[in-house]
Amino acid sequence: MRKIEIKKGQKFGRLTVVKEVAPHFDPKGRKVRMILCRCECGNETTLQISRLTCGITTSCGCLRLERVGSLNKRYERITGRKLPEGFSFRKSRIHGIWTSMLHRCVNPSEKNYYGKGITVCEEWRSDFFNFYFWAMENGYTDELTIDRIDSNGNYEPSNCRWATYKQQNNNKSMNRSITYNGETHTVGEWGDITGIGRDLLYQRTIFNNWPIEKSFTTPVEQHRKPLTDDEVRDIRKRSADGVPRKTLAAEYNIDVSCIHNLLRGATYKHVK
Repeated sequence: MRKIEIKKGQKFGRLTVVKEVAPHFDPKGRKVRMILCRCECGNETTLQISRLTCGITTSCGCLRLERVGSLNKRYERITGRKLPEGFSFRKSRIHGIWTSMLHRCVNPSEKNYYGKGITVCEEWRSDFFNFYFWAMENGYTDELTIDRIDSNGNYEPSNCRWATYKQQNNNKSMNRSITYNGETHTVGEWGDITGIGRDLLYQRTIFNNWPIEKSFTTPVEQHRKPLTDDEVRDIRKRSADGVPRKTLAAEYNIDVSCIHNLLRGATYKHVK
């Protein structure tokens, strides 16, 4: 990975670089480069270089305090409504969703967002209240999460909605779609429709690579079909000899999870 070069006097938001200081080591022993900066308000702060270069941190904290203090006042000025005593937008769930959304799109470690080039539209990025009022007008409640309709698209009004966690999981790019009897649904949706369950259906179709017909028609109880003591011994011996678990599962017409459990001793403990 190319080393990030930071020069003395370089400016990031309200922060001006003073010098690079001794690195910090995280709990896993990884080296984290640190930088000393002076803020426009006069305070000095030490932070990770990556937070500076990615635009995550742009002040010593004074900017956030100013914005937080003005959020409540701005809301009351825009709407003409008084907020409840003690309410803080900064501590609200909707503000947390907004800041997390921004963070995901500027943090290089977020491979499914920053890594894919996903961004937040200028309208939302520039003003929290543009996002807030859109959310209120489009069905936001504390039980819902923000979901991109096209999981490869950006965060913008035309591509976002409020959805349950289950709906959002069904929309993830990693969730496979399956066509059966002329209908197409995600694995999670088919799990509900058939009564088989998402996890078991995923295991059958994706992990075990069962044919679609077999995956959808095999009774749920089949994956727990009891084995004889001799069958258990044979499976353990052949696995030790290098026979793949998928092969053994296919031969005995059970799921790989059953093979895994009996090999690690979670089941059939009485068989020696």
